[in-house]
Amino acid sequence: MSSGGKIICGPLPAADPSPTPSFASCCLDGGVWSTWSEWASCQGTCNKCGTTNRTRTCLSAADGCPCTGDDIETDTCKVTGTWGPWTVSSDCNDTCGACGVSTYTRTCQTSDCACVGAATKTQACAFSPCAYPRDSCCGAYKAGSYQGQIQCGPLPTSEPENTVSICTTDPPTPACVAGGEWSAWSTAKCNDTCGLCGLMVQTRTCTSEAKGCPCTGSASNIGTVRCADALCPFPRASCCTQYSKRAAVGGVIKCVKI
Repeated sequence: MSSGGKIICGPLPAADPSPTPSFASCCLDGGVWSTWSEWASCQGTCNKCGTTNRTRTCLSAADGCPCTGDDIETDTCKVTGTWGPWTVSSDCNDTCGACGVSTYTRTCQTSDCACVGAATKTQACAFSPCAYPRDSCCGAYKAGSYQGQIQCGPLPTSEPENTVSICTTDPPTPACVAGGEWSAWSTAKCNDTCGLCGLMVQTRTCTSEAKGCPCTGSASNIGTVRCADALCPFPRASCCTQYSKRAAVGGVIKCVKI
């Protein structure tokens, strides 16, 4: 056969196909996580220990690269009230040099749980440098490039409306089992010592009460069978009502039902 003007033996071998790229090795070990979110508001009973959590997202999962590790993190926290946003209550009292002060206030939005922290704060304002003959900036502020502009800095940083306080005094309140948790009934014992005046009684203890989970029901079980048939010593009557002394087997005098 002819190829390129030359007589050659054919057929010619087929060209190898281009190798298919493999992206499996491109995955980073452990995947790519987003940064953690802010801690969520603390959930639980006011002024007690509760729980809070924060989350993150596996950014590489959409590209077929799974992440290792948890996407949610939980911690204990102290339950306090929730503040509303800061609002300006007094405008800046100067025009330049970070010499002015603005006043901000916020309101506690939970009437049944007191908020922690101040309801009022002041903050420097008017960060543009002052014109001559005034100094460019007041106090410890210095002129510099901030956010692409010449301003007196450092500029104030934003702060979260509500901070999460780590709780170290008591553990989170556990979920209570309906009816509480009782111990087993004790062995029945007579609640008196003589005269057939006693009844057989069993007792039990609410084991969940120490965890803040009360029990429903009675802690004692009083039976109907009389017990302790020995005669009572003076000054008590020998036998209780409806019972009398009678010689039993062996000549021992005991209380019996009339």
